[in-house]
Amino acid sequence: MNIYFLQDELWYGGAVKDGIEMPFDKNTLKKVDFTINKTPNQCMSIFLSSKGRIIYAKDGFFVYFKKGILKVDNNCVLVDTKGNLKTAYMFAAKNYFKFNGTMPAIELFKTPIYNTWIELTFNQNEKDILNYAQSIIKNKMPTGVIIIDDGWSECYGDWRFHTGKFPNAKKMVKTLHQMGFKVMLWVCPFVSPDSLAFRCAKQKDILIKTLNNDIFITNWWNGYSAVLDFSKDETIKWFKNQLDMLVDMGVDGFKFDAGDSIYYNSLHNKPSNMWANFGTQYKFNEYR
Repeated sequence: MNIYFLQDELWYGGAVKDGIEMPFDKNTLKKVDFTINKTPNQCMSIFLSSKGRIIYAKDGFFVYFKKGILKVDNNCVLVDTKGNLKTAYMFAAKNYFKFNGTMPAIELFKTPIYNTWIELTFNQNEKDILNYAQSIIKNKMPTGVIIIDDGWSECYGDWRFHTGKFPNAKKMVKTLHQMGFKVMLWVCPFVSPDSLAFRCAKQKDILIKTLNNDIFITNWWNGYSAVLDFSKDETIKWFKNQLDMLVDMGVDGFKFDAGDSIYYNSLHNKPSNMWANFGTQYKFNEYR
């Protein structure tokens, strides 16, 4: 299907990584395949125009911006709201991305979100995190949500505080609460190979496999890991049990990192969507 640009029409949407190139205009030359998200970040199979038009397909589509013409798959719908970018957005929100009535914790909107990655990178530890929180207060900055990032756990897949770095994690969480902070922890859907967590996950058969029935090992930004298969109830139960133990000790929620489609052995976005859906059960949630 060919869609022709209207006079002075501009288009927005698609992948977050393409934001720096937007808006797309009649001079744009760009091919994008939204049947699967091949980018290392969020992607939405929709485009909205400054003239109130919408191009959408629930299961993704291929689009080619070719100097004044948009070539899209025939499974797409083209809607004209006869308005502008706002009316197109409001129509899409109401008809294609309906709110389910739940909201993340209000603190994520009303208070600052501090992340220990900026301060400590991989060197997460109890002493420096408490010093960081104290420095926030000392410098008269408001308390809010503090996210303890990658490096706090025993390994990927074993979501317990590393006892060497966090000798009294429960007390640390309580102290942060007393200081006025909510506490979130970084997690990912990966499992470190050659770990006890990996052996357990392999025995439970909750890891994604190749077509040859071997354990699939993905290459992501922190190296090589096995990947949890969230299409299985046993996977959800195993992962949730670990997070619930952290909640029981006072943790308020989690930063659900990674999970991008490019890190799965898949030809579609479903594994990534299942990871995203899992995290919505926690009021304090964040996605990369």
